[in-house]
Amino acid sequence: LELIDLFSQSKFVVSNETAIPHMCVALDINVFVVYNGSHFGRFTPYPLTLTDKYHVIDHPQIVKDQANYEEISNTPGYVSMLDIDQISVEMVKNRINQLMG
Repeated sequence: LELIDLFSQSKFVVSNETAIPHMCVALDINVFVVYNGSHFGRFTPYPLTLTDKYHVIDHPQIVKDQANYEEISNTPGYVSMLDIDQISVEMVKNRINQLMG
């Protein structure tokens, strides 16, 4: 409950793909998800029909070839081996600034 209360007072939240972004969607809070690619299309990205406040900062490899990556990441037993550390702080800051001003 304390975490939900904290979120409710936030302008936005930055998280990796865990339960946190789903809580933010339920609370209608902007969330920026640092994403290395596990099960692309399953939880990430959210359909715009549900929310326009779920923003993904994709791993550079996903950005390079998103259509191919979506196919690869949804094969049975797939676990992303992309290093989330390759998503730089600058990439996160730029995406937030782009959308939040």
